[in-house]
Amino acid sequence: YGYTVDYPKSLVAKGESGNGDGQRFESRDKKFKMAVWGQYNALENSISAECEEGIKSEQKDHPFTPSYKAIKNTWYVFSGIVDSTIIYQKAILQDDIFKTLRLEYPVAQKEALDPFVKRIIASFQSFKTE
Repeated sequence: YGYTVDYPKSLVAKGESGNGDGQRFESRDKKFKMAVWGQYNALENSISAECEEGIKSEQKDHPFTPSYKAIKNTWYVFSGIVDSTIIYQKAILQDDIFKTLRLEYPVAQKEALDPFVKRIIASFQSFKTE
């Protein structure tokens, strides 16, 4: 799908999805979770519409209002807190493919995890596929 992301060695890969579109990772204590995946934009959603779909998906299981949301020409980001967990999601649209990164981690560990989170987010890149 044309994306890359760096992640700490301490995260354990939990297996690729059945259709080969992504991978999930967890810390050994299962408190830090990361998922990355690609999907074709079959419904021809705009960046804004895809962002709203991501937020609605989050709201299915629990009340969620993003505390941060940004939408640009080729990407969106939203984040917020559910119970005591930070949710962060970023998607990049390139060549009609959404490439998405999602992080979940405890608010109580925010300060300790910030260096790792910032590096993961900064490393998330999209590239053209052949």
